[in-house]
Amino acid sequence: MHCSVDPTLARERIVKRVRERSRSAHADLEWLEELERRGGFQRLSLAAPSIVVDTTDGYVPSIDEIKRFAG
Repeated sequence: MHCSVDPTLARERIVKRVRERSRSAHADLEWLEELERRGGFQRLSLAAPSIVVDTTDGYVPSIDEIKRFAG
């Protein structure tokens, strides 16, 4: 599964988590620095079935559709 969201919104979410320290087990600050260094997110390419999920506002496709895909 590949989650997709507008890059600006993704960055805002990461910055918010860093400020709130809401995911202390995750390396959000390092991830943010890496994104800045690379100039943005680079999607992983695998020779395997995949599904893109837009997480802008909930999940598109729906959780049920994602479950069916993962089946």
